[in-house]
Amino acid sequence: MIKEILSLVNLSHILNFINPFLNQQHLEYIKASINKFLLCRDIKAGFIKYTCTECGHFHTIPITCKSRLCPSCGFKYSATWTQKMINDILNIPHRHILFTIPKELRAFFCYDRTLLSKLAKAVNEVMKYQFHNMHKKIARKFKVPKSSPNYFTNSDIIHYGLITVIHTFGRDLKWNPHIHALVSLGGFTKNFTFKKLDYFHVPSIAGQ
Repeated sequence: MIKEILSLVNLSHILNFINPFLNQQHLEYIKASINKFLLCRDIKAGFIKYTCTECGHFHTIPITCKSRLCPSCGFKYSATWTQKMINDILNIPHRHILFTIPKELRAFFCYDRTLLSKLAKAVNEVMKYQFHNMHKKIARKFKVPKSSPNYFTNSDIIHYGLITVIHTFGRDLKWNPHIHALVSLGGFTKNFTFKKLDYFHVPSIAGQ
């Protein structure tokens, strides 16, 4: 259905309409993504041919686009990724945390998409601050100086689990980059024992 709509409408008219809102680099990316999707499973764009060496019978399979825009390829990728996560993660309590950025800063992420990858790293740093009990270290910084080997010990470190997924649009389909994070409610200590957390220290997370 989507492919039929995009095939029937004038693509250049759509690109001209959104031209004032995006730079040329983004327009080329959008155009390439749409054209890639329109050629999904189009035999003219490429195919794989299997031939029986005995009888000569052959079967031709058109190549898919593997684009996230494509309902077929995008859904398959999502299902495969989800199943892989289910097989890999541990069955332990976790929390779903949503990280957003101020509305005033969203435009910077729109014009420089490389900043999106840094969001996931920032979330990891925030959770590292939480699991390494940094807020407790700050509270005792006047009692134990940072130069002391007792300020940061291996017993403070908890190896936690974290899965982050970047979404660039909200429910209203407007540009709103944010991160959904699944965080284990606890982690493993240096002795490989699991230390369960009852809650996250919200002030220490929100203060980052």
